[in-house]
Order: sequence, then C-alpha cells, then structure tokens
Amino acid sequence: KRSASLQRATLNSLAEGVIAFDFDGLIRASNRAAEQILNAEQSLVGSSIHDLGITFTVNKESAIVASNENPFFAALQWPEMVSDHVIQIRLQNRTKKQWLRINAEAIQAPNAGEKLGVVVSFIDVTQQHETALKMEHAAHFDDLTGLMNRACFMVEREKILSAANEDRQNWAVLMIDLDKF
Repeated sequence: KRSASLQRATLNSLAEGVIAFDFDGLIRASNRAAEQILNAEQSLVGSSIHDLGITFTVNKESAIVASNENPFFAALQWPEMVSDHVIQIRLQNRTKKQWLRINAEAIQAPNAGEKLGVVVSFIDVTQQHETALKMEHAAHFDDLTGLMNRACFMVEREKILSAANEDRQNWAVLMIDLDKF
C-alpha cells in the first residue's frame, strides 16, 4: 500500500499528463494532469482508449494522422519509443482543437519482451504552437497589407520558376510599384 501511495503521489505531482494502457487499450493508471488536459469529468481508469473521444487530426507537418499512427498504436508497433510527437487532437466534449507533445513507450514483459501495454505522457503545447504560427506568418507577410514580404516573395518566385522550368512552361512577372503608399 505504501508503494502504491508513493506511485500515486509521484504521478499526481507531474504537470505532464500520464496514462498507462494495457495491451487491449484499457486505462490502468492516469494522473490528474491527464484528466485536466483531456477535460475528463471523472477518473480515466477503467476507460478504453476509444472512450476518450480523441481524434488525432494533424501532426506538425500538417499531415492527417492515420488511426494506426496515433502514439498508442505506434508504440505497440515500433521497437523504439515514440518521442516528442506534436499532434493536434480534437476531443468529443470540446469544439476547440489542442496541440499535444506526446511521448509513448511500450510496457515490456520482463523476460519474454512481450508487449503488455503502453505508457503515454503528454503536455498541452497549443499556446506555444499558435505563437510559433503567428511568428512565422509575421516573418513572411506585411502586417498592414497582408501581402508577402520580399523574402517570402523571393522564395515563392523560386518555387514557381523551378516548377515552370521543369514543366517547360512560359511565364511572366508583373510588378507594380506604388509611390507614396
């Protein structure tokens, strides 16, 4: 009992959400941070991964995440730990999407190496992700007009020129210079 109390206190002291799933996807342990981040109204223990109502929508490269690529299933399939995956999720009980930085590792049986389940840890990085997107936009677009700045224009021009040259297409550039704008 003392060991279980120590484990529970340790888990609950973490700011990072932690959930331990068995091989069938049932939650065997979770901490308060996980319940807060996932907006759970009650303890997650005993629920299944499907009961969480999480939809993994896109990763940081803006690609749709296939259901078998979510960190739980990936940790069961891959021999190494799933580390620092940034994934956007949508919860059934929320309209707003969240960005999570997720780590997941399979729980191995001590002797046979059989996978018994997965431990997933995660932290909400929505605010950091949105700030990074705003900074990236500000670095490439004019605040007043919303048009591309010179650096962004040059990068886009090179992409278009490369594509046109590969396809052997003709192209033209029209430049308008506005004085006293």
